[in-house]
Amino acid sequence: MVVSNHDMYPHTFIYSLKKEFWSAIPSPSARFLEVKSKASLVNEILNWITDGYLTEGPCRFILTFDLSSHVFGHICCLTLGQPGS
Repeated sequence: MVVSNHDMYPHTFIYSLKKEFWSAIPSPSARFLEVKSKASLVNEILNWITDGYLTEGPCRFILTFDLSSHVFGHICCLTLGQPGS
């Protein structure tokens, strides 16, 4: 998977080993600056801890990617600068 996090390239490209084919999907709406963890797989959803920006401002969140629907999502965790972040 190649994830674009820039307005000039609004698509992410995923590669299917089964079909041996690249396809373009919409990139995540959440803007991430740094991936803080390796991906973990839970119920066919990949999860990464990231630092970035949501509409609330800078925060740490979990970037999700559903392997069956090919849709990105996010779960907000902590706001950067708070104790414990």
